[in-house]
Amino acid sequence: MVNLLVADMIEVHGRIPPTHVREKCALGIITLFPCLRDPYSKNGYEHYYDADGGSGYLAWRIKTVQRNTAVQSRRCYPSTTYQDGPKSKRDFLLTCEQLTGEECREAISFIKHSADESVVKEKMKATFQCRQAMTRDQQASSTVLDVFPRFLDIPGLVDQDFTMMFGEEISGKMLARWPTFFKPRILADCKNLHSNVHVDDLLSVQQNSN
Repeated sequence: MVNLLVADMIEVHGRIPPTHVREKCALGIITLFPCLRDPYSKNGYEHYYDADGGSGYLAWRIKTVQRNTAVQSRRCYPSTTYQDGPKSKRDFLLTCEQLTGEECREAISFIKHSADESVVKEKMKATFQCRQAMTRDQQASSTVLDVFPRFLDIPGLVDQDFTMMFGEEISGKMLARWPTFFKPRILADCKNLHSNVHVDDLLSVQQNSN
């Protein structure tokens, strides 16, 4: 029963089901099967899931599934294939766990308001796949800087994402050629984009710096 419930939770909510979903599932078990209630615990279902300690049969099964699928979850296979550009199909070998569902939304909210740049960078790493999905969506791609505004005020975040996409070697080559090769071409492309407050502000800064 626990295996089936965990499989359903992960299918619906991703590899890290939200806490309230786990608690609801544990409550459902003892509601349907009163004989499984623990009379000595606060809510009667802590042996299935205890949010305070992160323990219980459901929690342990989720951790087991996460371990067994860790290698597969580090790969991302974009569904849209293009010859070149940011929407090209690529495999990403991720070294950190990626957040999904409610935990991803909580991380995005934290990123927007936190003053701790080191923690923001870690949260940005954990939401990398979320941004990649946005860039491959025609409607959502124009809102990336609205959802992740810290790209605009924390140095190194663009380079961090680029390194996660292409690796240290290619990232280093890109930075070396940035001033003379990439920067003028990107600025020229930006001038042809639809009017956007972020793009306009960045172009204005570049023009003033020149």
